[in-house]
Amino acid sequence: MSSAALCPVTTFSARPTKPAGDAVSAPGTVTLTSDSVIDQNFTNQRNLTVCGSGCGYNRIQDAIDAASPGETIEVHSGTYEEHVEVNKQLTLRGVVTGDGLPVVDAGGSVSAITISADGCTVEGFEARNSGNAWPCAGIHVTSNGNIISGNTAIGNNWDGISLKISNNNTISDNNLKNNGASGIYLEDSNNNAIENNTATGNGHNGIKLGYSKNNRLSGDIANYNKQMGIYLFNSNGNNIRRNDAYRNNNRGIRVETSSANTLENNEATENGKNGIELVSSSGNVIRGNTANENDKDPEWGAEYGIYLDSFSSGNTIENNTASRNWDGIRLQSSSNNNIVKYNIVTSNIMSGIRLEISSDSNKIEGNDASHNGNGIFIHNSISNKIELNYANDNNGDGISLLSSSSCTISDNSAIGNKYASASNHLAATPSTSTNSTTPIMPGRTAPTI
Repeated sequence: MSSAALCPVTTFSARPTKPAGDAVSAPGTVTLTSDSVIDQNFTNQRNLTVCGSGCGYNRIQDAIDAASPGETIEVHSGTYEEHVEVNKQLTLRGVVTGDGLPVVDAGGSVSAITISADGCTVEGFEARNSGNAWPCAGIHVTSNGNIISGNTAIGNNWDGISLKISNNNTISDNNLKNNGASGIYLEDSNNNAIENNTATGNGHNGIKLGYSKNNRLSGDIANYNKQMGIYLFNSNGNNIRRNDAYRNNNRGIRVETSSANTLENNEATENGKNGIELVSSSGNVIRGNTANENDKDPEWGAEYGIYLDSFSSGNTIENNTASRNWDGIRLQSSSNNNIVKYNIVTSNIMSGIRLEISSDSNKIEGNDASHNGNGIFIHNSISNKIELNYANDNNGDGISLLSSSSCTISDNSAIGNKYASASNHLAATPSTSTNSTTPIMPGRTAPTI
């Protein structure tokens, strides 16, 4: 709906008056206009009240229909079995007057609350029992510039909160629990702030972005979800910072066919599969994250702290900690031209850092890959540069190359390992070594996974 339709030009007629003394003239007409719903400064605003009985309204939608743009509707505790559409710029506020937040129950169809007007605030509600297919949700947003804060979306049959072609919203301090699909889902939605939400026990993902750009996820908790904690699909330029994605049944954070995202200072621990996973994704920065103990569910097979797969190239993996996984950091399947530097990858079962299946031309620099099964293991991958790493006190090899050629290994520390400090298993084109401790020497063949 256009801003003109929501807020038409208002005309006030002012009659000249003649007080005692000198006459005062005034114009006959004053015209006030505004081009933006969000920017208007409404006057003579009312607070409308909704409650079970004894208030102005007992249905939320009736109060919305009666309200003027810019007004506030306060909804008292109780259960309201209706489908609410906020179709003008309003503040819809839940007020606890009895047993908990006011509840909007969708009765198993469509969405409990839909926000279709720009510049709305919806806060302090429980939204539940939506329909069971997209775009049904506890709270569904199709407009821009809204604030959705302090709500609980629980027991919806699809998403808790969903955005569709919806930009510049703030989604904060909401509790998304036990919804059928995702706790929060953005589709074709850009420049949103998703902050300090808790998404737990949802049937698919905690937070999912699909075809969405330049969003900010910060301070969110995404745990105990049946698939991913945080999932980016075909979504570019997003900032994922200081979130906790732990104990999800599948991955902690998954980035698929997405580029130019920054994942920084997140916790991705104790997940059923990988802590942080990139698939067919390039040009991302993975920095300062903790991805520990992602080996909790044997039915998935091997699990990795940070995992790049299927042509994930040109990424920077730096200053992360990945310990007590199967592999700390693993690059696989033509994941090329990545920079892996200054990471702490210790106490992993198989390898601190592992390159597999034509992962070529990567730079492995300045990492601490000690106290693992193997420190750094390169298999079927060529032209990688391995320098200035610590690969000490591992139960297998310090640095091991198997069927890998044209690699440069220089200025690494590889001492105190059980088998060889560094080993080169007869690659077709010999790799070169100028390590400061022990040169490449025959060693024990590292096991393959």
